[in-house]
Amino acid sequence: MNYNEEKTLIERFNTFHEENPQIYAAFSMEAIKAIKMGKTKISAKLIIEHIRWNTFLTSNDDHFKINNNYVSYYARLFVKKNPMFSDVFNFRKLNNEASHPSIQVDSSGQLSFL
Repeated sequence: MNYNEEKTLIERFNTFHEENPQIYAAFSMEAIKAIKMGKTKISAKLIIEHIRWNTFLTSNDDHFKINNNYVSYYARLFVKKNPMFSDVFNFRKLNNEASHPSIQVDSSGQLSFL
């Protein structure tokens, strides 16, 4: 996958995610593992770094195994698919969320999916 500036970040993430489902599968597995170990707060960045450096997963991105700009989207996707764990990640509003109203972050950092 080549970096395409004509697409928005969320569009690039969605394309990357569709073409590389193994990355989310690994992210989800590591998040669940941390939760089962009793962790109440998890770092999405730490999970991505673990995947990046401790697994043999590959992606089709020509520049990055996993683009850092996608980390927050993986955390949001995990919470969307696993709403019972909505409090394990801290979230901040993303710059592009105003144009994508399906995701909202309130002042306390909690996510809601419309």
